[in-house]
Amino acid sequence: MENQDNSLKDAFEKELSQMEDNTILSPEYRRRKTIAWAIRTTIAAALFYYFWDNEWVRWSLPFYIVFNLFGLAMIYGGSYMLNKKLDRTRKKLEDFDQLPDEEKDE
Repeated sequence: MENQDNSLKDAFEKELSQMEDNTILSPEYRRRKTIAWAIRTTIAAALFYYFWDNEWVRWSLPFYIVFNLFGLAMIYGGSYMLNKKLDRTRKKLEDFDQLPDEEKDE
């Protein structure tokens, strides 16, 4: 039973480390998303400037700003929240490892 618990813990640890490397937690991913965000924002600013004479463009600017800042917050805030969730999962795995064998079987 102990061997099965260790293999399960090792599988979870391996999966957690893969998630850190391949997802939003990767600094390379955040950098690419930030560059894409900056390019989109620059293009949108140019379009807002060019079409400023249209009234609907002026009305859409506040909505664009809110959604644009929300996107930026998701790029950086999402990774922060996922890091906290991964840390809690690791803590639970460590706590599970500390349990006596009788409690693990239940």
